[in-house]
Amino acid sequence: MLFYSLMFWLCLLSHIKDAENRQSSYIMTGKQIYLKPYQTALANVDQEITKLKSLITDKPNQQQQIATLESLITAKLTELKQTIDLRQDKGLEAALQVLVRNNEQNLMDDIHKAINEMENDEKGRLQQQLQAKKARTRNTILTLAIAICLSFIVLTVIYYFIYREVIERKKTEETLNQERNFISAVLDTAGALVIVVDSQGQIVRFNQACEQTTGYSFDEVRGRYFWNLFLLPEEVESVKAVFEQLLTGRGFVEHENYWVMKDGSRGLIAWSNTFLKDYEGCVEYVVGTGIDITARKQAQQHLTAQYATTRVLAESATISEATRQTLQGICESLAWDLGEIWMVDEQANVLRFLDIWYKASLEMQEFEALKRRTTFAPGIGLPGRVWASSEPVWIADIVKDINFPNFKIAAQVGLHAAVGFPIRSGHKILGVITCFNHEIQQPEQDLIKTMNSIGEQVGQFIQRKQAEEEIQRQNLRSQ
Repeated sequence: MLFYSLMFWLCLLSHIKDAENRQSSYIMTGKQIYLKPYQTALANVDQEITKLKSLITDKPNQQQQIATLESLITAKLTELKQTIDLRQDKGLEAALQVLVRNNEQNLMDDIHKAINEMENDEKGRLQQQLQAKKARTRNTILTLAIAICLSFIVLTVIYYFIYREVIERKKTEETLNQERNFISAVLDTAGALVIVVDSQGQIVRFNQACEQTTGYSFDEVRGRYFWNLFLLPEEVESVKAVFEQLLTGRGFVEHENYWVMKDGSRGLIAWSNTFLKDYEGCVEYVVGTGIDITARKQAQQHLTAQYATTRVLAESATISEATRQTLQGICESLAWDLGEIWMVDEQANVLRFLDIWYKASLEMQEFEALKRRTTFAPGIGLPGRVWASSEPVWIADIVKDINFPNFKIAAQVGLHAAVGFPIRSGHKILGVITCFNHEIQQPEQDLIKTMNSIGEQVGQFIQRKQAEEEIQRQNLRSQ
């Protein structure tokens, strides 16, 4: 703004000065040629004053100064016109006298002075504006500096809290990992089976004892439903009922059930179950701690079978009276479904059917009728193989044994596992006992030893009864 004002003022002074020079030239020479530039200068003066007024329409102080300047310029221009008119009307002398007198009044100095005052005022205002602008700039810079400092402080505080949160989280994770590792080490070193399932029955923990007992690794069972993996089909519903009872939070539950291992064998597990609740009091996990009591249970069964055999033999007066009760005691004690006794016919050198026992729920009439018509030579069929080897024989699944006669009929009635052991007295084989089961079972050495022992008991009983019968026959002949 100051630049434009200075330019206008300079132009204005230039035009006034030009008009004054043209006026002086005309007075001195009287030539009309100098009047035209004079008129042009006057017109330019009016234009510059109009432009200056347009620039200061919103500045009352400067408008007053322009009004004063305009009056001085008007007076100067009037003075110039008067001298020109005197030159035209009264000649050079009169015009020079007025010109000298006007020079003494020196209106141009007043105009210069007015313009200088306006320039100084404008410069002062500009200086104030520059100072205000500098002050605003300083304030802006200070504000930005403060904002940057505050932002830096805020970011530092945020970074500190985030850093502390990360450190605390790492410490918490390390603590949890240590606790988890400690718990895992405790669970893995424990001799008991420990399994943890969620509220849906899916496995989330499976300790080393479980892995060793079942043959499954934790990775193989993780996330699977334990009842679909380990339980016998007939026990699924009862175990689910126990599980539902635990989910109600009723407390400590103990039960026993069989687990099917990876190799197909079974193990009887005694479980002690409890639960873990979440913050809302709902059961979140069920923890089962189990002990494999298969060996203990089998030992009890073996002792029960031996005791039942001993009792029956002690209470029986004849061989025919003892055979069926002996088979029943063996099968019920050792969880077999069917038992047979085959006796050696020394004259025909074959094994002949003596007796059979099976569960009342089984339909075995056709199977029994077939057996009564069957004989076995040494090495033929399960009884013949036991007779020929004088050792027990175990078949996990007779349906897959092509050397087993009548295996198609056995498959029809649902028989699978079979075991045969000799009835012996000393080194003499008197007969063979065979037992069958609807389930596939792998050989159990302890059970084989127990059956061998039972075979010796029965053999001694039969040998004794045969001796007693022979003595009675001799006595009858001697009479």
